[in-house]
Amino acid sequence: MKKNYIFTFMAASLICGSVMGQGSLIEPTMGGKTPISIPKKTINSSKAFNQFYIDYDYGDEYLATDYKRFIWALNTSDSTGLMTEFPSLQFNAVVSFDSILDSYNNGPTYIPGTDFTSIRVDSIFAAVGHSNVSGTNDTIVFKIVSATGQGYPQPNNVLNTTTIVTNSGLSSNNDWLSSFVATTTPNFTMSSSQKWAVVLEYKGAPADTFGVIAGFDNLGQSGQCTYTARKSFYFGYGARANSYSTWWKYKQYGTLPTSNGANIFYDCNGNGSKDQGDSESYIQNWAIWVHVTTDPASGINELNKNVSASVYPNPAKDLINLVYSLNTNGNVIINIKDITGRTVYEKVSSLASGTYKETLSTDQLNDGIYFFSVYLNGELSSVKKFTVNK
Repeated sequence: MKKNYIFTFMAASLICGSVMGQGSLIEPTMGGKTPISIPKKTINSSKAFNQFYIDYDYGDEYLATDYKRFIWALNTSDSTGLMTEFPSLQFNAVVSFDSILDSYNNGPTYIPGTDFTSIRVDSIFAAVGHSNVSGTNDTIVFKIVSATGQGYPQPNNVLNTTTIVTNSGLSSNNDWLSSFVATTTPNFTMSSSQKWAVVLEYKGAPADTFGVIAGFDNLGQSGQCTYTARKSFYFGYGARANSYSTWWKYKQYGTLPTSNGANIFYDCNGNGSKDQGDSESYIQNWAIWVHVTTDPASGINELNKNVSASVYPNPAKDLINLVYSLNTNGNVIINIKDITGRTVYEKVSSLASGTYKETLSTDQLNDGIYFFSVYLNGELSSVKKFTVNK
């Protein structure tokens, strides 16, 4: 593995960094390793409209210029026995699912929360590695936990738990760098308004090793951080991290990064402070994804009988025409969102029945997938998907 790949991790805290607001540097210990194998994700190409996968790792790979994955040990037998100092601690990786995406339908497609009343987490998947040389039981726990309105996970507010217990290595040849997909099926249903996250928790003997794959983008940063973590394209439109972790050395900070400023980053250019040359203060992106079912299966293709809409040309190059027809008078909102759910255009009007057209320039739109929505008297009445390809 190239040396500049080793020092690209952030909030997982095994990398040299600084605790923001704490005024102290964190000494480096170890970095991520190139896995011997990366499991291929087997995605069923035929699906019902209301059943899909949410996979931020795939989504960020889809949009990133250059994406590379490393495997990070939550606990490892080659970490100079650090686990023996805290044998009872549990270590975890967390992904907070804020934006609801159909990750494998023409690229990641944003599903508005107004399109369903409940969401069921059918299955949870994680690309991990595990070796067991102690012969004693290791415990791997998948939890669905609540999250705050800002998306920060609440590990102590557990909504659902499933567990794997094993006294043998789950990776081939008992080598934790031979990664595989660990799977569990909680079949847990929540309201569409529930903010939630998935916690992958490990507790094992100091001699055993458990690691999780994370993906990084080649941002061309200075110093040693060629491949670095950054904010997800899909979580809060890049305003926050979507991936978190707890590690033995920084147990006092809880789940990292936190809303109280105890965030950790890697000082790429070695100047002792966080600046543009450094990697961001969070990890990106744990390979943890879910398969979900929404209910009812109304969604983005169902139209209100009083509203019809269309967009053209599709894909759009220079201009996009938004056409909508009303069979009744009412208050109308037309809205365009990108695949992250960020509103890029909105207009509010009080209109009589009839047909209307808005022509917009694509100058302020990046290439990608967008959703044109029409709300009539506060009800989402039509959504049309279109692509900008300049």
